[in-house]
Amino acid sequence: MKSTVLFTAGLLMAASAATAEDLSWFVLPAEGPGATLAYGTPDSGYAPISFRCDGNGDTLAVTVEHEPVNAADGVGVEVLFSAGDIEVPVATTGTRLEMDDLFILEGETSLDPRFQDLITSAGPLVMTIEDGAEEYPLDGAREAALEFFAACKAG
Repeated sequence: MKSTVLFTAGLLMAASAATAEDLSWFVLPAEGPGATLAYGTPDSGYAPISFRCDGNGDTLAVTVEHEPVNAADGVGVEVLFSAGDIEVPVATTGTRLEMDDLFILEGETSLDPRFQDLITSAGPLVMTIEDGAEEYPLDGAREAALEFFAACKAG
């Protein structure tokens, strides 16, 4: 998990004033097998949602930038991703990134047909955490997701 935190810190640290036009779904290839599918601003380091695979299985590491009500290291928070009638719950654990003063939630989910249908649906992707929800457009996600799925299975 420590390597995930370091990777995540690098991905999130440049959270500059991104405009809605700059945000998109994109794939970051891994140095080895695998890849990361992220929603954010390419080449900026800003990605409030990301899914990472190591190319050797069906497990995805999920990282979300969000500060829950009881934001303490180790706090458990369920994140529910949904699009249409598809729902994927993810149990996450919170971590404070002191250097960037960000709070991230990290968990795991399966790279299964339900997740694939979720990310490639017409959208929007709704992320529900505690008593709030945020919507993310899935426009352009299909192309990035197909590239990501191929990289995840390539190992």
